[in-house]
Amino acid sequence: MPDTTSPTSIIDAEKDLLYGNVQGQSANKNAHKWGNKPATFPLNDYQKLMKYLFSDHTEESAKYLAASKASTLKIEPPITKLDLVKETWESILPHRELLIGGVRVQTKTRNANAQPYNSSEMSDGERVIFYLIGQCLAASQQGIIVIDEPELHLHKSIQAPLWSAIERLRPDCLFVYFTHDVDFAVAQESSKRI
Repeated sequence: MPDTTSPTSIIDAEKDLLYGNVQGQSANKNAHKWGNKPATFPLNDYQKLMKYLFSDHTEESAKYLAASKASTLKIEPPITKLDLVKETWESILPHRELLIGGVRVQTKTRNANAQPYNSSEMSDGERVIFYLIGQCLAASQQGIIVIDEPELHLHKSIQAPLWSAIERLRPDCLFVYFTHDVDFAVAQESSKRI
């Protein structure tokens, strides 16, 4: 997880995250995103996810600022995808807090005297939770979200609550889980199991 990022056009950030390039679907996704080996190529798109989330946040903040300047009435601020990541992440890890800055994310314990630490110093679980929430929020509308091994780097006690929270964020999407963890499968009460 990078310590900082640089927002860009939301359209370019979304294309780069979803397709591996700013040309979008017209370019060869298999080559750009998965090196022509979609089954085995190690995907490293955390930087692209961060750029997308901060670009969305910047875009929505700019719209809010323009609307606020054009009105004498108080306008409610938008809830961005980055806000939803923060809210969901903190609900899963209530002893931690995400500090969202202009182009960075830091973390600290909810102790008043705790010093923040950079996102690159997060634990594997903290980073994975952020990544999974962000990626699911970035998925296309009415999409199918396939999760291979949803238990990755996550303590058993937070697996089901995390995925339930993410599914509530994206009721428009179909979630498909591939898992070896029978306990996780059983915990998905309203799911069809195959």
